[in-house]
Amino acid sequence: MDEGEDIQEYHSETLESKFFAPFANIPYVSNVHYARPSDVFIPKGYFQNIEEIKNFEFFEDDTVICGFLKTGTNWCERIVWALRNDIKLNIQHAPPVSVFDIVMGIGDFDSDNNKANDEIFSSMKRPRVIKMHLSYELLPRQFQQKQPKMIYMLRNPRDVCQSLHGHFYTLYDDFSGSLQDVVNLMTDDAGCYSGPFFRHVLGYWKRRSYENILIIFYEEMKKDLSGHIKKIADFLDIKISDEEVSNLAKHFSFDSMKRKAEQMIPFHAKQEGHSSTVEAAHKGKTMFNKGQAGSWKALFTPEMTKQMEEWESKWLRDTDLELIYE
Repeated sequence: MDEGEDIQEYHSETLESKFFAPFANIPYVSNVHYARPSDVFIPKGYFQNIEEIKNFEFFEDDTVICGFLKTGTNWCERIVWALRNDIKLNIQHAPPVSVFDIVMGIGDFDSDNNKANDEIFSSMKRPRVIKMHLSYELLPRQFQQKQPKMIYMLRNPRDVCQSLHGHFYTLYDDFSGSLQDVVNLMTDDAGCYSGPFFRHVLGYWKRRSYENILIIFYEEMKKDLSGHIKKIADFLDIKISDEEVSNLAKHFSFDSMKRKAEQMIPFHAKQEGHSSTVEAAHKGKTMFNKGQAGSWKALFTPEMTKQMEEWESKWLRDTDLELIYE
């Protein structure tokens, strides 16, 4: 296993992109900084708590859920927690999954005073399920040493763009940016948290042969949820019956998740006071949008499609990664 990189410096001046204006009030964009040598954008809280984050203690029985924003990590974390702790579905509320990025001072975008705090993790019942959006190079050192199992969610960037647009529009009442604005931000490889998109994705893709990393395509999981629940269970060495797979697939279908979302304010949002998420949930808004694979086709203009195609081609030219668009 290769070691993660140590951050040497960051440059907030790189956030002067001409595409940032519509996102001035969106912390996912406005509250991030550029980190070298990894060349990624991360919230300033990372730098305030860098030693605690880099030295975070993993256990071999942890399960890490990772992915770029809006790639299905919320969906996957609930499935994994049920497989680990509640395979009979006796618990109907949100599972006690903590988001590493928020607890460790990275992702609580609503607070400038967020402090690193691993007490929540240490109090969690093992085996723990931990979600994060960090690039591979920024993972805590013990990820390489302890090698907990990780499931990485991968979704085509066109659907990620439309989902991000819906996410910003839902959570932030003063957001008036267009889908074109989000496409511009994405294809400029500008400062959206955990970006650039392909730097994040390819960092994990080139390590897909590691025994402790499983990459799942969002689009394939949508088409065959039962098969992927079984695949995840096998990866985690969990025995599961066909009946249990069927019950979990019904419970965690995207439509079912969306119906339950108002009652499922994420555990980390309650614990860390992630105000925009909690307030949106109380207003009947959810983190789950359409969730359809290929929904970008009904929303993109021909110009936007061409813009994305050229950008995707630039990044994927020398790789064997083939995205799924529907």
